[in-house]
This record gives sequence, C-alpha cells and structure tokens, in this order.
Amino acid sequence: MNIELIFRGLKNPIGAIKYIIQNLKIIIFSRIKLGKNIYEDDWDVLIILDACRVDALKHVHGEYGFLDNIASVTSLGSHSAEFMLQTFSQKHKKIISQTGLISANPFSKVIFEYGLNAPESSVAHNLRLAERLEKFGSWNTVSKDDFAFVEYAWEYAGLGKNNSLINHSNISAHDVPEYITPPEIVTSLGINKSLTTDCNRLILHYWQPHTPYLHSAIVESRGLREVEKRPRLCIKEGKADFDAVYQLYVDELRWALDSISTLLSSIDADKVVITADHGEAFGEFGTYGHPIFSWVPQVKRVPRVETQAKNANHRSHNMPHKNDNPANPTELLKRLGYL
Repeated sequence: MNIELIFRGLKNPIGAIKYIIQNLKIIIFSRIKLGKNIYEDDWDVLIILDACRVDALKHVHGEYGFLDNIASVTSLGSHSAEFMLQTFSQKHKKIISQTGLISANPFSKVIFEYGLNAPESSVAHNLRLAERLEKFGSWNTVSKDDFAFVEYAWEYAGLGKNNSLINHSNISAHDVPEYITPPEIVTSLGINKSLTTDCNRLILHYWQPHTPYLHSAIVESRGLREVEKRPRLCIKEGKADFDAVYQLYVDELRWALDSISTLLSSIDADKVVITADHGEAFGEFGTYGHPIFSWVPQVKRVPRVETQAKNANHRSHNMPHKNDNPANPTELLKRLGYL
C-alpha cells in the first residue's frame, strides 16, 4: 500500500473516492465491452463525426439527401481515447489489416503509435489517467502498423498559422491549435486514397463538430468569440444559453456535412455508414463535454446512417500538401485542454 496515497486520501476524501471510482471504471469498462463495435457492422466506408449528437444530425437531416433514416447506437466510448482503445482491438486485427484510416483526431497517433505507457500519452487532464489506464485496464489495442495505412490529417494543410484559411480571416492562430483540420482536408485525403489504394475498408474521422467552433468566424472573417472557444464553459458559467451554443455546434456540423457531400459524389462505395465516436453534453445530468466512461445518453448514444457513394464525375484527385513540420499531437491536445 502506498503510504503517500493514504495520506493524500485522508486530506482529500472526496478526491480519494473519485480516484477509486475511476479505477473501478477502468477495470470494468476495459474488460466488458458495453456498446457496438464498428467492426460488427457492414460498411465499405465509415465516416466518423467527432462529438456528434444524435439530435444534432436529426436537426439537419432535411438539408442533406444522404441523411435518411437516422438511427442511434451505443458507442464503445464516451471519449475519443476510450473509443479507439475499445474499438481497434486485436480481436478484429484481420479486418483492421484491410482498413485504411484517415484521422483528424490527434488521439489516434497517441493511441496507435505512442502507447499508454509512453510519456507523450497522458490522455486526460487529471490524476495521471494514462498511467492508470495502463495499470488497471485491459485494452489489447492494435498499433499503426496493423492498419492497411494511417494518415494523420492534421499533418497536412490544416488550420495552423501557415494556412491561407486563417491568413485571410481575422482568426488568431493562437486561438486555433495547429492540428484543427478543416473537413475539406479529410475529404481530399479520402478521395485520393479511395482512388489510389485497394484496401477493403476506409475510415474517415473528421474533427467537426468538436470544439472550438470555427466555421461562423471563418465565414464572417472575424476573430473567435469566447463562446466559440469555450462553449461548454460558457453554458456552465451562465455566459451563454443552450440554444446559442447549440446553433454554433450545428453550424460546425454543417461544415463537415457539406464536405462529406463532396466526398460521396467523388468516390464509389456501395455501403457508407456515418456515425460518431461519442456525443456531446451541454449540461445534461450535470455533464459538460464528453468525459471518459460517461453513460450520459447525449454522450454515449451516437447516430448511425447508411448511404452510398458514387463518383459521378469520374475525376481524379491530388493529395493535399503535407506540412514540413507538423505539430506534435501531445502539444496539440494540451492546447485544447485535454492534458
């Protein structure tokens, strides 16, 4: 027994109880898979919208012809790291070897390259969660080499300080972590890889509609407002109401869906599934964001839509430019407030 931990627990009993509960969650949820694995589904292309609520996709379904019959499923994770640790397991290694992954979420590099026991892999902002995920968890997750290929979208021309989308607007580069990748980059990579590789399955993990909410500021050529930088905190502190933040959130979702519309008319795929890694809470049950191991329905339930893709124009597509010095994903996660 660690004497230091005992003394810390006596000084902060509430913190000690939270510590024990979190460890119990790791032990339980890393061994019992509560949710549907994407590899239990049938698809040629899987589109993952980061932090997309079921009701948000239903809110805009009439604007997009490919959003018919929106269902909901229980995700394996309520947080991107948990989703990846649970989903891409050795159990599905054979089909993962036939899967290409294009990800705009920097946790993908942390999970598939660094591993939980590496210094770079602190995947939470309190109580050294990465160490406890490694110590108490049983994940059995694959590595980058187990995929057909992996492309990290933020390593291309994202929204960093050298990007023309930022340079021609009034958004400060300080407000935009360099890994924040516009959906057009993910779409461009997806089109190119679909036309130039022969893997059986392709996953595109978009960043949107995750915070910060950039699209309105880009369209209006202005700087980011506080509610766009920290929407959940603004609701919690009473600086913004749910309706105002939800509208920004839905606009961010439209940004991704507009680009996905381009994707679906530029590749061929008999079965495309659109889903999310987790949802997003805006104060429901006292929860904000998407905390790991949450069972709040707005976080744990995710949309599922089936559609098709048809390359109507039969056009080729060039790869986007890759940054010479892409940002380190750990630094990127710190800037967003995860670490």
